[in-house]
Amino acid sequence: MKLADVLDQVGTEAKPTKLKTPSGSADYTIHRGEKDGKPVLVCTVGKTVLLYDPRCLTDLHAMLTKRGDWMELGSADEQKPAKEGTIEAWGRSNGNPVGGWYGLKKGLRGRFGMYIPPLMEALGLAELTPCDAAGAIDFERAAQSTTEAFDLVLDLRSEPAFAMHLPPQGYFHVGADAARLAAAVLQLRERIGEFEKPKFFHYKAKLCAHSRNEQIGCTAC
Repeated sequence: MKLADVLDQVGTEAKPTKLKTPSGSADYTIHRGEKDGKPVLVCTVGKTVLLYDPRCLTDLHAMLTKRGDWMELGSADEQKPAKEGTIEAWGRSNGNPVGGWYGLKKGLRGRFGMYIPPLMEALGLAELTPCDAAGAIDFERAAQSTTEAFDLVLDLRSEPAFAMHLPPQGYFHVGADAARLAAAVLQLRERIGEFEKPKFFHYKAKLCAHSRNEQIGCTAC
């Protein structure tokens, strides 16, 4: 992977790459620029401008690919220590390929783990995922199943998830039937507001208090 090819994909000053922080709470931009005749990554967060060595993109990608596992972001300001084993710590470590800080603007050399990983994701070099550790980057994690609760479900699979005569309220199985799909969408559109949750019971005829079952119901009279 050539750094020049990667940089060509980063936005320009006139049309910067628009990004969000890993938590999704803030917007910022990064564009390629120059300082003292050398290429830099210009990160603009509100009125604050940070500069990073563009080599961090290929270096970080190579390190994480070799690592083969997720790595916590661990963002921290320059004046604060970075948590060991995080991308932030690697971005200022004497053991990385540049032998120190990838941040270039003194006093604002930190936050490497905050602003660089989202750019790498935008360039297709990484994927940010909510792993077991809060704010981590994962390149090759296998798909994991999750459990969610929904009031309304439109099931397009060939076989329904529920085989009982009366499926749960709000569940619609239509399969590949276009007519059933249209009807279900119209019903789903009306399923809004508040309602009392119905109660269900399973009827067992043999337990019914009836003379034919020889079951005594009430002896109060």
